[in-house]
Amino acid sequence: MLKKNAGSLIIILVSALLLIVFHGKLLQAPNTYYLGDFEDGFKNYYSVIYHIKYDSTYSHFEGMNYPYGEQIVFADAQPLLSNALKFISENIIDISPYTVGIMNIIMLLSIMLTCLLLYKIFGHFKVEKPWSILFAIGIGFMAPQIHRIVGHYGLSYGFVIPLIIYLWVLYTKMPSIKNSMILGLAVLLVSLLHLYYFALSGFFLTICFLLSLMKKQNTKANIKKVLHLFLAVIVPFIVIQVWFLLTSEVHDRPSNPSGFLTYKSRWEGVFLAIGYPLGNLIHNYITPIRPVHWEGISYVGAIPFLFFLNYLMKLFASPFRNGLNYARKISGIKRLNVAFTSAFLLLLFSFGIPFILGLDFLLEYMGPFKQFRGIARFSWVFFFVLNIITFTMIYLNVSARNIGRNKKHLILISLTAILFYEAHAFQTTRPFYHYNRIEDLEKPTNNTNPINNVDLNKFQAIIPIPYFHIGSENLGRNPHGDITKNVMVASILTGMPSTGVMMSRTSLSQTIANIQVVEEPYGPLPVLEKLVSTKPFLLWIEKNEKINEGENELIRLGEMVYSDDNIELRKLTISALENRLTAKKTTVAAELTDSGLFHVNHFLANDSALNFYHNSFDDSITTFYYKGRGAKSGKMKDQTNFFHGKIPLQDSIEYTLSFWTYFGKDIYPTVRLHFEEYSNAEEPIYKDTRSIAEQAVIIDGLWALIEYKFKPNSPLNTVSFYLTKKVYKDYPIYIDEILIRPSTNNIYKNLEGGSIYKNNRYY
Repeated sequence: MLKKNAGSLIIILVSALLLIVFHGKLLQAPNTYYLGDFEDGFKNYYSVIYHIKYDSTYSHFEGMNYPYGEQIVFADAQPLLSNALKFISENIIDISPYTVGIMNIIMLLSIMLTCLLLYKIFGHFKVEKPWSILFAIGIGFMAPQIHRIVGHYGLSYGFVIPLIIYLWVLYTKMPSIKNSMILGLAVLLVSLLHLYYFALSGFFLTICFLLSLMKKQNTKANIKKVLHLFLAVIVPFIVIQVWFLLTSEVHDRPSNPSGFLTYKSRWEGVFLAIGYPLGNLIHNYITPIRPVHWEGISYVGAIPFLFFLNYLMKLFASPFRNGLNYARKISGIKRLNVAFTSAFLLLLFSFGIPFILGLDFLLEYMGPFKQFRGIARFSWVFFFVLNIITFTMIYLNVSARNIGRNKKHLILISLTAILFYEAHAFQTTRPFYHYNRIEDLEKPTNNTNPINNVDLNKFQAIIPIPYFHIGSENLGRNPHGDITKNVMVASILTGMPSTGVMMSRTSLSQTIANIQVVEEPYGPLPVLEKLVSTKPFLLWIEKNEKINEGENELIRLGEMVYSDDNIELRKLTISALENRLTAKKTTVAAELTDSGLFHVNHFLANDSALNFYHNSFDDSITTFYYKGRGAKSGKMKDQTNFFHGKIPLQDSIEYTLSFWTYFGKDIYPTVRLHFEEYSNAEEPIYKDTRSIAEQAVIIDGLWALIEYKFKPNSPLNTVSFYLTKKVYKDYPIYIDEILIRPSTNNIYKNLEGGSIYKNNRYY
């Protein structure tokens, strides 16, 4: 038994030694260091820690997006890992204080497991143990996913793809219901570490199965393969979808996340050692290497690159018919040829093919697969498959040659030396992570966190100011300073949830509901209907960060609880939130009685001159409008112009453009506002563009008030505004109630029924 497992033991011992060499500082105090940056990185610790310590179920995350929470997958809480630790902590022994250390150690041990699985794969293809060990360790310590330890912890497990390849190899050796079910179970479990693993393993296996179906076989054999594909890929997909349906009530997640073709790979990122000595040599002394997004770097190594280059040269040198046949035969092993074809197709997909070839309209027909926008990650499969094929075939070819034992060993030792040199450079050239420490979490019973000055029983949740919300793909608020880290640390210490969000694919309606709380008051707050407590909110205020008008109003309504040089904590009651709109209306009504206002073109204004522009679009009668009888309509993919000309009494001062636009459905908040200025000779002299979500100051149902400040360079210039977004469906767009005014000139009006108008607001 010991002799049989000697290779595995050597892999474990050597890998452990190398982990100590390369990551010894982390292994000495794994529970001390937070490896990622303090936004994405710390959040991915926080979501796991909070879920283990405080969540009431195994499927729902309650730490952010209060009062809604979120399905655990979309909180990046690694359900398989966090729920295992949660079960142990709740039923056996409380290990929650060691969550950070466990996560860090598992990420490093993943490298060891990667090496072990690669060793098993090489052994399956008759590579002798000593060489299998060396090849596996060299490749394992170059796995591209190791770079994800900087913050994307769920994606850092390099063993996942070798595991799927190994189980697929076993299946192909003995196709059976049992082995296809084992494959399906593996796909399901790795998907519960990160949903991208379903895409990577599911796509790879599906292509492999489809390729096997293309062989000339009887109908019965093909039916069996379809059944095996169903068990290995479709069943895990169904299980995940059913779990989502049973544990999430959200029906308006974004269906068109941005960045699908932004986070793509390039051939340079796969075949050139960008950022490493060899790559620097090429870049500085041979030819510049064009930039590749860090997501797209999955360097296969010099030897696999030369092996692949040799394959391509033979392929293109062959006659057309022979070339097509040769293209499927990169090795002399059928199963490896199938794996290569599948991995190569995924590599092309990671480059954005076919979409970058003028076929980007096909994205509209990808359905749920558009959610996997980080397509560069599909190159990871190619990394492992090409390395496995390269070193397997080199070994088999060298072993088959009659060149003498010493020469064979010299060739293999030379190639292994190159592999180990690159693995060493991969591990040492640039750091994979940071050694961040958080004293308040190291000593939770003896810290000076401001949250210790709060009676926790008096509050239901934290509202961070400045507010942050990342994840809806439509609109949000970027974090400023240390607000995310500070609020999450306070949440870990107390279990108090936050209305802030740093998650994925967050509900649009829930996003709007929480953002409305920190905007200027305008209408009822739907989020208040979801509260199960009447306790006040705790405002966590970062004093030194930029705060908007709506947030300042919340601060004024709050009662001071604690204050130091950087942080202020205030109590905000539910009644104060409910009554702030009434107070706002009272203030505006008082302004309207000011005897200093002037009657100007059916409005009241601070300035006696007609220096503003208003268009209600009531002459453009439509069935969809915000106020009046009509609205300007157009197509999102077209250029919908709604103002072109000079403002009355135009001057070189700051103006505020405001208008209402349809907003409350997926994609609409991502439409872009364009401002252009033309000289008196109609020559363009200035252009600017913003997402309307960035400029939204009020959201009212399905409509939003957009405000944009600008300053004409000359009173003689023409200004122009239009909305547009590149889409492939005929999404309608609506614009209503335009007002362009000098920012210092407030525009009022008394409306029928006692309502009041101020600067495009209707109270």
